[in-house]
Amino acid sequence: MKYPSADSLNSATDNSYNYDQIIKMEGNFLSVISWELLQYTVLDFLNLFLAQGCFFPTDRILTKESEQKVTADQAVNVRKYAEFFTDFCIQEREIITESAHLMTCAVLAFTRKHLNCEVIWPHELELLAFTQFSTFKSTYKILERKYAESFPEHATNQSLLVKNR
Repeated sequence: MKYPSADSLNSATDNSYNYDQIIKMEGNFLSVISWELLQYTVLDFLNLFLAQGCFFPTDRILTKESEQKVTADQAVNVRKYAEFFTDFCIQEREIITESAHLMTCAVLAFTRKHLNCEVIWPHELELLAFTQFSTFKSTYKILERKYAESFPEHATNQSLLVKNR
């Protein structure tokens, strides 16, 4: 892959900057991202986790009457809910600054909550994501609060039966 030179970047900006200014800005940018040039997005993590599966044989779905095993419809809805909550997070200034990995964990836990899973972050997900709920709890709480602010009627109708580990 060919990267643009400082001179070509300067040319692209109608010579608004000189070579030294461009090199200095490039250095500042690299410092801000701690020279981590390979950045995974929330969708990268989400696709990885969904490909591994986010429902497990021990999962139970809570209903008003009882608990039941995960149905095929609920399994299909995981991706739809997770993608919706991901899009929601990307639009929220307070959440977008979180790490993509932790935001994805919060999205998956929130998805499981909205599908009425008995446990929103089971041990299997801890192992898959290398992350305990306590690590991303603050991100989860922001997502929960912002969702309740944006969709108050839906948020209050959610089951109160969901347990957290």
